[in-house]
Amino acid sequence: MVSHHVLHNVVDLPPFLHALTAAARRGVVVEMMGQHPMAWLDPLWVRFHGLHRPPPATTDDAVAVLRELGIEPAVHRWERAGPPRQDPEWVTRRLCLPPERVPEVAAALLPWPRTAATLVWPAA
Repeated sequence: MVSHHVLHNVVDLPPFLHALTAAARRGVVVEMMGQHPMAWLDPLWVRFHGLHRPPPATTDDAVAVLRELGIEPAVHRWERAGPPRQDPEWVTRRLCLPPERVPEVAAALLPWPRTAATLVWPAA
């Protein structure tokens, strides 16, 4: 069973992980970013809107939940080859700002972390 960048958006992780494990024949392979893929925008939400978002879910959070369920995943951490889409026009739209703010957004862009992880565990 393979899952790609899903765990960050699952509201109730234990039932999802149980179902994923039960549906697998041999094992489960989950790829996920070190933190939510859009978390790199959080400082920009603060800067442009004063909006403090909740801390993003991380790979370590998912591993902790798996361990609470009695599952010991193998964790392989790695670096993605390229960052997500970061052009200033796209980021400006994503932040719900008008087009005239593109230069200001461009000046505020920071490097995006590219850490990711692959979690692997046997089927139930």
